[in-house]
Amino acid sequence: MAGYKLHLAGVQDVRCDREGRVRAGDFNFIHGKRNEIHQLGRGFFVHNRIVSAVKRVEFVSDRVSNVVLRGR
Repeated sequence: MAGYKLHLAGVQDVRCDREGRVRAGDFNFIHGKRNEIHQLGRGFFVHNRIVSAVKRVEFVSDRVSNVVLRGR
């Protein structure tokens, strides 16, 4: 992600048991939990420069997620 100069990226098929936030180098990984059959987890990598702008992360369903950012 650093090579492409991305500050926000969504990922699928994350296998986490519960929602949470993990620091990963220059990024924070915000993830939702997987479903009952241990599939379809999802998450977002958010660069440390913009993580303070994240107002909320919503995991609506197995396929839909939102990141709400605060503007200037």
